[in-house]
Amino acid sequence: MEPVSRSASQERIFSALSGIEGTSLTASDGEAIVEIGADNDCLHLLTSGRITVQTRNQETVTLDAPNVFGEISALTNHPVSGTVRAVGDVTLRRIPLDTINLESGPLATLFRDLATLGIERATGRFHGKYIALVAHDGLKQALVDFVSRHRAFFEARAIVSTLNTSAAITKGTGVQVVRKVRSGPLGGDQQIGALVTEGSIDAVIFLRDPMWAPPHGADVHALVRVCELENVPLATNPASAEALIQHLLA
Repeated sequence: MEPVSRSASQERIFSALSGIEGTSLTASDGEAIVEIGADNDCLHLLTSGRITVQTRNQETVTLDAPNVFGEISALTNHPVSGTVRAVGDVTLRRIPLDTINLESGPLATLFRDLATLGIERATGRFHGKYIALVAHDGLKQALVDFVSRHRAFFEARAIVSTLNTSAAITKGTGVQVVRKVRSGPLGGDQQIGALVTEGSIDAVIFLRDPMWAPPHGADVHALVRVCELENVPLATNPASAEALIQHLLA
C-alpha cells in the first residue's frame, strides 16, 4: 500500500536534511521514540517504517516514512506536544537543530519550510486533505461493506475517523485510518468539524441511523451544519455515499 500524500514542505525538508550527519536510531513496535512533555532540540527523520503520534487532545495520527517530526518543539523550545511510537520496526535519524545553519548557505530556506510545516500540523494538516468516515453503531457494518467495495479508492487517500468507527474499518477491511479522533460522544464529531473549517477535509461520509436518538445529537447536527457552511460534500446514507465517490472519481 502506498503512503498517503505529504506536503511540499515535508518533501523539501526531508530532502535537505538527508545529507546532514545525525544520530541513527532504531525502534521496535510500540516503543516510545519521543514522550509528550519532554524537551526536544532535534529534528527527527523517519527513514523507514511507520509511527503514530498521540496528541494532547487524544487524537492518533499515523505517519509513514520518509517523514520528519519534532519541528514545532525544536523551533519553539516548547515541550513535545505528542507521544511518538513505532509501529513495527522503524529506523530514524536525530539531527540537533543547533548543527544546522538556518541563516545562510544552502539550508537558509529550510527555516521557512520548517515554519510552514509547523503551521500545517498545528492546524491539523498532517497529510493531504482527508476523507472523513463516520457511522452510527447500527450502520458501522454498512460503512465497512462500503469501504470494502471501494477499497482501492480509500487506500489511496488519507482517512480520518472517530475512534470506534476507525476500529471497525481497520478490523473489517484492513484499510489504514491515518487519523483517529475521539469517539463521537466524547467530541470526535466536533474534532472532524474543526478540520472541515480549517479546509483539511475534501468530503465527509457520515452514515446516520434515522431511528436512533444519539445523546450527542447536537454534535452531529453541528458537523452537518459546518459542512453546509463550508460547502464540503456530505453523504449521510449509502446511496448518497456511492454518488459522492463517483463525484470524487470524476
